Amino acid sequence: MEWNISRLLGDSQRDESIPLALIILNQPLCPLKTFDRLWSRASLKLFADGGSNRVYDVLEIDNVRRKYVFASLESDLALMTNVSRYLPDAIVGDLDSLRPDVRDWYAAEGVIAQKVQDQDSTDFQKCLALYEIVALGALSGRFDHVMHAINVLHQSQVGRRLYLLSDEGVVFLLTPGKHVIICDPNIEGPTCGLLPIGIAVAKLTTTGLKWNLDPTMPTSFGGLVSTSNAFADESDGHEKVVTVDTDQPIVWTCEVRLPRR
Repeated sequence: MEWNISRLLGDSQRDESIPLALIILNQPLCPLKTFDRLWSRASLKLFADGGSNRVYDVLEIDNVRRKYVFASLESDLALMTNVSRYLPDAIVGDLDSLRPDVRDWYAAEGVIAQKVQDQDSTDFQKCLALYEIVALGALSGRFDHVMHAINVLHQSQVGRRLYLLSDEGVVFLLTPGKHVIICDPNIEGPTCGLLPIGIAVAKLTTTGLKWNLDPTMPTSFGGLVSTSNAFADESDGHEKVVTVDTDQPIVWTCEVRLPRR
C-alpha cells in the first residue's frame, strides 16, 4: 500500500479517485490553514460528538452577515467564508459531550446529530467508514485517548488509509506486507520511527532511512525500537521514499510542519 500524507497537507494534487473523510475529534484544532485545506479536500466531514464544540468555539458568528471568521493565534489574518462551507455532513456519537447550545445551532443550520447507542465503541469508531481518513485531535489530550486511537488503527487496518494527525506529527498503521511511504520534506520529517505497538515482536526490512532495519534486527518493546530515525538523505528538498516490508502490524510515525499561513 502507498502512503502520502503530504498530498493531503501540501499544495500538490491528491488522487481524487480515493474519497477523503475528515473526522474532527474532541481536541484542539490544528492550524486553521491546515484545517481549511483538509476541509476543502474532504468529500465527507464528520464531527465526533464533542468535536462539534471545538469547531463552534473557534467561530465568531455574525448573526447579521452570517459569516464565519477563523482567527489564527499566529496571524492577524482571518479566513472569512460563507457559513455553509464549514457545516459537517453529520455529528456522530453518543452525544454526551455535545453542548446543547452547539447542538441547537447546528440543528438550525440543518446538520443532523446521529446518536449511536453502542457502548462497545467510541465516537471515533462510530465515524469510521471505507474512506481515506484524516483524524484531527487523535494524538492530543489524555494518554489513554491516544492509545485508544492507536487501537482504532489496529481495528480498522484492512485496506484503509487512516492518518492520525496533530500539530507536530502523523501516525498510521502499516499492515503485514510491503508499503511505500512518500514524504514531502517541506512538510514531513526528517525525524520518523517504526513502533511495535500492540504486537510482541516484528521483523522489518526497510529502505530510505538513515538507520534501516532488516530481519536480523527484530523490533519489540523491551528490545530494539526504531525511534528518532530519519530519512536517509536530508540534503535536498526532493520527495523522499521509504519502503517498509513487515511481518506484523507496525506503527509509522513522522514529524510534520503544518502550514500556518
